[in-house]
Parts: sequence; structure tokens; C-alpha cells
Amino acid sequence: MKRKHFTEDELDVLLSPATWRIVTSFLEPEERTVRHEKHAQWMRSNQQTHKSTEIMLSLSGSSRFGYMGLTYPCRPGSLFLINPFEQHDYMYPPFHPDSRCLWIGISDTSAFATVFRIEGRHVSTPYRTVLYNTPFLQLFLGELSALGSGAVKLTERVRRASLLSLLSMLISELVRGSIAGSEPETREFHKGIINVVAQNIQSAGGKGFRLENTAKFAGFSRFHFHRLFRKETGLTFHEYVDRCRIRKMQELRKSGMNKSQIADELGFSSLSVFSRWMNPRKRQLSI
Repeated sequence: MKRKHFTEDELDVLLSPATWRIVTSFLEPEERTVRHEKHAQWMRSNQQTHKSTEIMLSLSGSSRFGYMGLTYPCRPGSLFLINPFEQHDYMYPPFHPDSRCLWIGISDTSAFATVFRIEGRHVSTPYRTVLYNTPFLQLFLGELSALGSGAVKLTERVRRASLLSLLSMLISELVRGSIAGSEPETREFHKGIINVVAQNIQSAGGKGFRLENTAKFAGFSRFHFHRLFRKETGLTFHEYVDRCRIRKMQELRKSGMNKSQIADELGFSSLSVFSRWMNPRKRQLSI
């Protein structure tokens, strides 16, 4: 008997895009901000940014979500499209009400979908899957980039309709996979996820990758992800990111970039931070 990953009420949310209320930086938000001092205080030390695009769709419960320094209500049908390097909540506060939500992390080569279930102070992931590089995913990324960049002049109404069409196609694809039956979480399944993550780190030269948000992106706890990553790559996560940064830095030096430009390209906050990172690695960098 196939396992049911979503309740009927959750399927109603997932398959009813006309009821979604979208919050993203290139559209007028369809949820009004709320004041919640306790959440605002928690947000100050629990925000993150990274290079991946993320989608969060609330499936059940009534809570709040911090995005770009503001607090929004988060109820069934609230959908947040988080563009690369936009600030948003990292995980959930201890006072978060019981709820379930779908997170989709999108890289250049894949989309990771994870259902998070919050019960009391416990957070679990009852379902996750991976949509690997497909013509559909490439189409999605291309169209999303065009919408976000404003390269094509569209009215707000047309831009929203275009975005809604893209999002509903992606989520329908993931729901269809969940109904067909998810791949058992064997070592090969885990290895596939780690390989995709490693490729993404390489292509970005390590920029924007931190252990906490990368583990969440892949749908694992921090500890479990780090253990799997080391098992499959032979390196700790930080060692792997470091190697990718060194390789990227050598490429940038050969292209003629100066230190300030390289620091910015690798995602360092300042030249002095970059210099502190570089000093103990001078032998590897042949400087």
C-alpha cells in the first residue's frame, strides 16, 4: 500500500493555486505584515541568506514568517518566493504553533522538496524528494529569472499570472511524484542528494554555502547531513567549501581580478575578512 504524504486538506492547498497569497520581492505582497514582538525579537538572531531560490508554501496551522526584515502571517495558502540572498527566517522559533509546510529549494541543477512538520518544539521531515535536472526545471528557472529581472516589461497583473503558472506547474510536478510513490531513502538516494549539493557548491565556488542552510535545503538535520556529506565526499563540509573557494580564487586570479574583486566574487563581507581567510592558506594558493 502506498504511503500517503499529504492529507486531503493539504492537497486542496497544493492544487488550488488561485487561493495562494504570494509574497515575493518583485510583486506587491498579498499578505499584510503583522506586528509580533516575540517573533521580531527571535528574528534578530535567526535570519539567513544564501544563493538558492526557495519556495515556502504553508499547508496547515497559523503562524508567522519573517521575510526581508518584516513579519507576515503564515496560514494555509501563504506562499513565499525567496530569491537568492534575500533575508528570511532560519527554521522555527520554540513558540511556533503546530503546523506543516512545504519547502522547495531550487538550484541550477535540481529542486529539493521537503515537508516540515512542527509539533511543539519538535521539527520533523515526513517527506522529501528531489526533482533532478529536467527540461521543465530549466524552463522554470529561465522564466523565473526573466520575471525577477524585469527584462520584459509586464504589468503587475500579468507578472503575477505568469509567476502563478510557473509555481503551480512546479508544485503539481512534485505532488504527482508524491502520489506515484517516493523513492526509498537508500544509500543511493542519499548519495544522489549529496552529489547534487556538492556540484552546486563547486559551481558557486563555495559562495553562499553554510552548513546550516545547506542541510535544510537538502532536507536533513545539520548533524545527519554533515555525517552523510563526509561519508560520500571524504571531506567535512567546511573542508569541501574551502577547496571550492581556493579553486575558484585561482581561476579568478588568472582572469586578472584584483583582491577586492575576488573577495566580492567569493562572497566575503570585506577585503579584511578575505585576507584573514587567505593568510593561513597561502601555501595552497601559491602566493
